[in-house]
Amino acid sequence: MKNIMFAAVCAIGLAACGGGGGNALEARLVKSCVADGEATKEQCDCMSKAAVEGLDNDLLTKVVDASEADDSDAAMMALMGELDTEQATKFMTVMMGAMGSCNVEM
Repeated sequence: MKNIMFAAVCAIGLAACGGGGGNALEARLVKSCVADGEATKEQCDCMSKAAVEGLDNDLLTKVVDASEADDSDAAMMALMGELDTEQATKFMTVMMGAMGSCNVEM
């Protein structure tokens, strides 16, 4: 459960700077991740890139929006509850893989 929560927190942290497409969403993710303080700028860049490359635009946008909520932890948990099995599996696979390849400790 701790790993799932950390992955969700990292995803929340991945979502905060720009507007529409991949680069803007990626910048938003980096900003939020850095602000969260759980990872370095380099780790946040790496994880954000992985999220942009691994998640479809619809899911990525939902993650970004959740990360920008006033209570981003609650918003991310609500989002996780709304995802179907395929989306949740994709999200967790991408984010856990990113944590490993980006050297983010759990």
